[in-house]
This record gives sequence, C-alpha cells and structure tokens, in this order.
Amino acid sequence: MDGRSTATCALVARRSPRLADRMWGSVTLDDGREWVDRTARRQGRRLCDSCPLRTACLSDALAGQWKDARIAGGLTYRERRVLARRIPPRPGGRPRIR
Repeated sequence: MDGRSTATCALVARRSPRLADRMWGSVTLDDGREWVDRTARRQGRRLCDSCPLRTACLSDALAGQWKDARIAGGLTYRERRVLARRIPPRPGGRPRIR
C-alpha cells in the first residue's frame, strides 16, 4: 500500500454521510429503531470488494473484535466471527473474536 489510498467508504461518506450509513451501517428511525437498508448494503459490499484498503479494514475489525452491525472489509459481524474462528491464534496473540 502506498499510503495514498483512500477507503471507498470514506470517499462515499465525504459526499453523502447518509448514503454511507445506509451502505455500511444502519439508520436510526424516528421511533429509535435501527434499520438496515439491505439494497444499499449489497451495493456497499460490492464496493468493498474493489476497495484498496479492504484487507486492512477487515484486519482492523478482526483484531479489534468489532462487535457491531456495520460492514467491515465487506463482511458482517457474523461473517467476521466465522472467519476469525478459521484463523489459528498467534502464540501470545489476542484471543479470537467470540
């Protein structure tokens, strides 16, 4: 990585934070419930596939054990958890995501 790459989600968020929330996160409705726009999320995941920082994003999510509803590195929390279980722990490393 040349250090000049920008995550695709950051580029979208710069132009439209609300769209970025719909693509990689969730939206809080007026009644306080969280809503996931599945169509926008599919589009966001497709953008993750070609993002120059996808591997770094996914690595950060796994190492930080992010437990949220957001898409990170193109994967949901549940998918990241499955992936983490397949990766053998490093000697002296952090425990895998639960």
